[in-house]
Amino acid sequence: MNKPKVLKQLKDVFLVIIGSIVLSFGAAVFFIPNEIVSGGMPGIAVILKTLFGWNEELVVTILTWALYFVGFIFLGKKFALQTLCSAIVYPLGIFVFGYVYEQVPFFHLQSSVVLESGIVNTNDLLAAIFGGVFTGFGVALTFLGGGSTGGTDIPSLILQKYAKIKVSVASLAIDVLIIIFGLVALKRLDLALIGIIGAVITAFVIDRVFLGEQHSYIAYIISSQYEEINNFILEKMERGTTLLDVQGGYSGHENKMIIVCFDYREYTYLQEKLNQIDPHAFISIVKAHKIQGEGFTGYSELFAKTKIDEWLSHVKKEESHDGE
Repeated sequence: MNKPKVLKQLKDVFLVIIGSIVLSFGAAVFFIPNEIVSGGMPGIAVILKTLFGWNEELVVTILTWALYFVGFIFLGKKFALQTLCSAIVYPLGIFVFGYVYEQVPFFHLQSSVVLESGIVNTNDLLAAIFGGVFTGFGVALTFLGGGSTGGTDIPSLILQKYAKIKVSVASLAIDVLIIIFGLVALKRLDLALIGIIGAVITAFVIDRVFLGEQHSYIAYIISSQYEEINNFILEKMERGTTLLDVQGGYSGHENKMIIVCFDYREYTYLQEKLNQIDPHAFISIVKAHKIQGEGFTGYSELFAKTKIDEWLSHVKKEESHDGE
């Protein structure tokens, strides 16, 4: 393994670790102690603490690892490896920052401030705002490192893989359900509305730090190894490509340009493989305003084949034979 590749992997691991730490800080210091239900595992932990008195940190740890093994079964080894680092660091961070929060009053938000017009409660709103900022920033760093935060993203990815539901739609639906359950459990409409503010801020920060304004990209690739790159995109990423004949304006050399549209979750994956195949390739990646068509209304397979996939494929084959 060459040195640049090792450094790149170390950088990715570092980003995932830092992202998981920032994510756990936002949850343990802002969301959980202030009972802000904005979706995700911290929201579930707050609900279960309210209903049954269960320890939030323990709930987050159990849920993290339970969903991790579910992801391993349904999404494969590759996803499990991408999520392993966060699955270790995130629950540990929840415990550490939860303990720090209890021991250090500095982190406690004042319950109210006195203005000329009277006393105004500010801690819940501040907790939602800054919890959303830290959570969004942590998730974005993890994505930049090519990792995954796991957690409630795993059911969303499973729905994407088997039910062809977009991750963004599934994630939104799951968060909405958690917020609704939070409203029922806490019986406070104000906290539910504040939780929505926290969820919106989290999504906004993720977009700004990692995704920009769009979730899809278009890559223009010029390389003498275009055949190998094209085969990789077609076979491994399962994305369609367009090949164009191009000519250098200065050199006059003729070559091929590959155009491919892909999802934001494939961004790091594509860049790494392009650098492996041809470190000298010319690559231009732009954000897409809108992409419509096959592969962008369904799902692009990036996960390893699992026993579940083999079983489903076998069932479909038997059904097709019975139909004949």
